[in-house]
Amino acid sequence: MKSLILLTLFLFSLSSSSNEKESATYYIIEDSAAPFQINNEKLKPSGLVSDILYAIASEDINIEPKVLPFNRMIQEMSSKDSGPWVSYGSKSWDGVQSEILSKNSIITIKHKLLTLKKNPYNKIEDLFGKRIAFIRGFQYPGLNQYVKDKAISVVTVPNHESAIRAVEIGRVFGFPEMGVRLKYHMKKNKINEDLFLYNDISKVITDYDINFCFSKDFPKYEIEKLDREIEAMEKAGKIKSIIDSYIN
Repeated sequence: MKSLILLTLFLFSLSSSSNEKESATYYIIEDSAAPFQINNEKLKPSGLVSDILYAIASEDINIEPKVLPFNRMIQEMSSKDSGPWVSYGSKSWDGVQSEILSKNSIITIKHKLLTLKKNPYNKIEDLFGKRIAFIRGFQYPGLNQYVKDKAISVVTVPNHESAIRAVEIGRVFGFPEMGVRLKYHMKKNKINEDLFLYNDISKVITDYDINFCFSKDFPKYEIEKLDREIEAMEKAGKIKSIIDSYIN
């Protein structure tokens, strides 16, 4: 009888552990990641990356959001004691956000140069001798060398609305940014898009994919599950619908 009770308890413990969800920290950048991540105080995080993650991970993983300034986030993600975590990254980036990525991407990033319609852009020489807006603290690979060589001048601004308004009033010739992020901030700030051009600058800043990124101890089988879900959502048009909800 005692053996039967012990066997029952053992089998129950196995069943309980098999049904227990994995837990992972979901790192969210505090104030500069919209529309990819949007911190909503006490509400569930939103943003296109957050929406996709919660849609594909809700049944298998307990997602525990943690909002941090960017540099502190990277520091924690790089720590050996961080535990399992997930966020977003790209193989085109440096550091921990480029090391372990989902096989399937979330979105392909295309950079644009926002200008007024009267100031079309065709080639990098069109910027020589002109001023463009940079957001303080952001990186602008592909353009930095021209700025360093003083071929292009820079006006530094605190946020996206300031950069867009600087283009609008003619303070600067243009503002380089991810197309999806430009569209989001245009919509958010109710700016008349009819005044502007979204010029292709892929020859200066090449297109790249954004994927989910993971810690080294994030379960491999869970990454494979998430990849299958990303693929299914993509085929069903759900990812496009989420992205469109933030920019259209």
